Amino acid sequence: MHNQTACCLISVALAMITGVFAQPADAAETDLNILSFPCISTAPVMDGKVAANEYGGQFSGMINIDTQSSYIYDSTLFTACDDETIYIAAQLELPEDGSVQPLALERDTSRLQNNADTLVVMLRPDDDAEAHRFSGYYFTVEPGGQIFDSVRDIDWDGGSVSNAAETDFVAETASNVEDGVWTVEVRIPRKKVDLVNNKPFLMSVGFKLVGISKRLSRNLHPIWFDHYNAFSRATFTDASIKVGTGNLVAGAVSPVVEIWNQAKDEVNGTITALAASARTVETVEDFDFNVKIGQEFHTETEGRIYQWGQAFQLAAGEKITLQDHHEIQNPDSYLLVVTASVDDKLLYRQALPFQSYPPLMIEYAPVPSREDIKATA
Repeated sequence: MHNQTACCLISVALAMITGVFAQPADAAETDLNILSFPCISTAPVMDGKVAANEYGGQFSGMINIDTQSSYIYDSTLFTACDDETIYIAAQLELPEDGSVQPLALERDTSRLQNNADTLVVMLRPDDDAEAHRFSGYYFTVEPGGQIFDSVRDIDWDGGSVSNAAETDFVAETASNVEDGVWTVEVRIPRKKVDLVNNKPFLMSVGFKLVGISKRLSRNLHPIWFDHYNAFSRATFTDASIKVGTGNLVAGAVSPVVEIWNQAKDEVNGTITALAASARTVETVEDFDFNVKIGQEFHTETEGRIYQWGQAFQLAAGEKITLQDHHEIQNPDSYLLVVTASVDDKLLYRQALPFQSYPPLMIEYAPVPSREDIKATA
């Protein structure tokens, strides 16, 4: 399961690429990661298992916050919606020496906030990605399926946070750990989290793994999953989208894109992907008794090593799969950015820092008339 090749249902235009294809109008306005919630006609079954095409959105890859690089095992986020409900699922391959255990806890037990193996999600209807003070719907799910959900008010500049755990908005969860893979599914009524319209909202999602001391997230951010840098913009869409990247740690940059136009009209889109040498820089505004104030992470790119782009046109109901492949030659730190656009609207963006260690290829050849073997790397 280490070969992270998935699919994508939409186009990919890169806010970092210039001169390949025209960028969507909103691509240059944000460096936010972007997720889509495709509309579906059949609700997913909440059984702790994700069937093929059960969710309209499927996005591979999470970041290990502690190493500031991609998680080296498989990780996938699934999304979908209908008029009444949003559906979120996440699937995580665990390290061979790691495991997660169900907890015999009641709903909203304080330990489930941040001191257990949990899927962690926060939803913000405000869509103000620049705000350091905001409110939203915060919830966690542990391996046994138990929930902590609350309305969370947080002020990062003022250093305050409060939870109203008496508000229960998660309607149903299912969790399953099998063959070293942890799967979580969540069903949430849209009206309970103020998502009754189809306007964009902000979403943070990741895993806290206490037993193996890891924090995994879709975004690169410090501290906790409610940090203002932890949020992606989420949009509702009629197009299903699945995006995969390849086995990045082994040097295989392999974007695979499946696009399914479920709208009533023809659509035009663009797919691009870009990889560049990169490094992560930490900035801190101040220190207060060794506590970092205003801590942020920023990824700086250097030389571009890979670029791919493809335009497409799809009739109503038509589906297409597009893919490309590039082998990285040198071990180093990189950033891969993939975005998707349809009809000049950016529907997906993911910036994924990663460490690559391509296999070392060695050729052995006997040396004539000598008992030697010559090795060439």
